[in-house]
Amino acid sequence: FAVTYSAGENGNLTAQKYIGEDETAPLSSGESVVNDTRVQFTATSNAGYLVDQWTINGEVDEDYAGESSISFYVNSATEVKVSFKQKPVSTTGKPVTFASDANGKLEASVEGIAIASGDKLDAGKKI
Repeated sequence: FAVTYSAGENGNLTAQKYIGEDETAPLSSGESVVNDTRVQFTATSNAGYLVDQWTINGEVDEDYAGESSISFYVNSATEVKVSFKQKPVSTTGKPVTFASDANGKLEASVEGIAIASGDKLDAGKKI
């Protein structure tokens, strides 16, 4: 079965096929594998980004959201896509909250990166 894969902007995607219990070999996009071959996909994001979601045969798989590596057994022609999103500005700072009423829209950014209400910012950052 043909296995095709691609990455969205801001990252790349590679694949390995299992050829034994613990032995793997590179798998090129479009290459065919035999039924029930285990394939591992590894997404690498560019600086400032992280894995967002995986789409397998046209369906977003919520179980894999945010994972940088996934694997499964291939038993039909398979298409895998991965997308990336910007990293939150901080994971250790204090949350910043903001809102607007029904008559307007409030947006904020830090260093050119859009933030959402509830995102954490380190002290001293300018919004």
